[in-house]
Amino acid sequence: MSDESATEEAAREILAQLPRLVGTDAPRITAAIERALSLSDPGSRREALRQALRSDVRVRTWVEQRLDEGSGRTDPPAGYGYQPLAGNPIGAAEATKFECRNPSCPQRDTWWRSFLGEAVPRCSGCTRPLSRASE
Repeated sequence: MSDESATEEAAREILAQLPRLVGTDAPRITAAIERALSLSDPGSRREALRQALRSDVRVRTWVEQRLDEGSGRTDPPAGYGYQPLAGNPIGAAEATKFECRNPSCPQRDTWWRSFLGEAVPRCSGCTRPLSRASE
């Protein structure tokens, strides 16, 4: 995956995280990211996206960590999963996997939930909500 497509994927993924991550700044940052992603010229899109993702230290840190993990949409990133409560003999559980089930989607996304209650994003290819994977 190229750096450009990994950055665009991280940008789409962070949209669902913004309310929790930046609170009241979420609408402003969401608008900037969506505006950048909608640009048709690759050079303009790349620059506008870079500016939007670097405009807030919380967003920049999240994106940098996500890119360091290799974007993690096909394999759960290191440390993704649910840990047992202290003293509970049951082992850790894997993170829940979600995927696009639209057969006509041009770019079927896969996403791993990092904590319970985390909003499931929409597919970047067809904009339908991702569905729980049946594994």
